[in-house]
Amino acid sequence: MSKSSITVGQYISGKSILHQVEPRVKLISTFLIAIVLFSVQTWQAVGVSSLFVVSLMLLSRVSIVAMIASLRMVAVFLIIFSVFQVSAVREGAVLFTIGSFPIYQEGFWEAGLVFWRTMLLFLLAILLTATTKPFQITNAIERLLGPLKRIRVPVSDIALMMSIALRFIPILKNELFLIRRAQDARGFYTNKKSISKRITSFIPILVPLFVRSLKRAEDLAQAMEARGYKSNGKRTIWKQTNWAFSDTLALSVSVGTACLIMWL
Repeated sequence: MSKSSITVGQYISGKSILHQVEPRVKLISTFLIAIVLFSVQTWQAVGVSSLFVVSLMLLSRVSIVAMIASLRMVAVFLIIFSVFQVSAVREGAVLFTIGSFPIYQEGFWEAGLVFWRTMLLFLLAILLTATTKPFQITNAIERLLGPLKRIRVPVSDIALMMSIALRFIPILKNELFLIRRAQDARGFYTNKKSISKRITSFIPILVPLFVRSLKRAEDLAQAMEARGYKSNGKRTIWKQTNWAFSDTLALSVSVGTACLIMWL
């Protein structure tokens, strides 16, 4: 994977409209649109939801090429899954045949929907983390789940774990890039082998990646312990965000779009 691509959890500094939206609005909107995407069954709903995500990509002013590049690995797995789904579903009219194997309309449509939904979900996740700083996501989750504190749910710990998990994704991506570069410099090439050998050749890459991720997790735990972190301690927020009228308008647009997608 190229370093020029953007991964979930990687923040891209900017001053776009999407960067300035309150983090709680972005979290609620992402969660709402993600749920609605699984109710899509018509071409009209596909078009509206796709137009909505593309509009967000343009408003974010984040490199569209970099966001699309980050979907390459996901697309490979989705294509393989779609081939299996197309071959398994045998309902509806026959669209065409490959040799003596018929391709049915329902299988083709369902595979296309799964592929499209997953790609849009990944784009929404990338847009959320690319336009929202990690500590803002943590604070937004904690404030949205605040009422659960009354029933002694460890909201702060849940928000912290989610923030750390998101932050580790780009870190592991960078570690993978460094390991690949180091092994290529030692004559370890994977791009000139067959598909089966390329798959097995990833094992020597995953082992050091796993070891280095454990080392980073240990360093993080020691750093938190050295700073006196306690799971039940009281913490303050350095930069408090305020809900403005523009945030209400942005949330209204998201809710309206979700309702329109469900209606279509």
